[in-house]
Amino acid sequence: MKLVFYPALVILLSAIVSFGAAIAGGDNPYYHFDEYRFATYYNTAQIVACAVVAMLLFKQRKKAGAGAGAWFWMVVVTGSLFLAADELFSIHDYDGFFLTYLRNDLHIQLIQWPVLTENFYLGTEDFVLMAYGVFVIAMCVIYRSEFLSSKGTIFYWLAGTLVLILSCLLDFNVLMKVHHSLDTRGYNGNVLRAWEESFKLLGFACMLAGLIYRLVKNEEPS
Repeated sequence: MKLVFYPALVILLSAIVSFGAAIAGGDNPYYHFDEYRFATYYNTAQIVACAVVAMLLFKQRKKAGAGAGAWFWMVVVTGSLFLAADELFSIHDYDGFFLTYLRNDLHIQLIQWPVLTENFYLGTEDFVLMAYGVFVIAMCVIYRSEFLSSKGTIFYWLAGTLVLILSCLLDFNVLMKVHHSLDTRGYNGNVLRAWEESFKLLGFACMLAGLIYRLVKNEEPS
């Protein structure tokens, strides 16, 4: 019962928060999703919760004699704390600004950006987010025996990854419209931004659900 209830509750709460925040915004559905408003703090709390559960998993797996595999969960703890700080302080945006400074002021171009077509825009901060993704994939490969040992956790994490990718694609679409000087602050633009942030909340809720599933599963008698 716990194996289904707790992960489902986390996702349901995130969906309710997303819907409620959009409705509470009235004519501006994005209002409560904007930086340093309710959704930012809620998602930061979700990511900190990921770190807490991952720490419990680390202790659990260490006690069970998982060896080096247990350290996968310490990587998750560290990554979650960093992502929580990023969510709260928009670190990836500042990294993007730094890359832009290197290019424009110091004439140091580490990579060709922005990537721009008529229907697609990829800015410096998006390259930073993709670097996060590459790191996550690398850790999952290095600790693949531990990562692949729970099909339920993989299901939640794959679902979360797909939802987060969808959030990023919506973000790219907004950036493209900004670049082409289209209205993204009107009602339709704010709806798009609200969907983007809602998917981000749901994506991290799925990540937390996967961690909780693994913790509860490990505590069940074998």
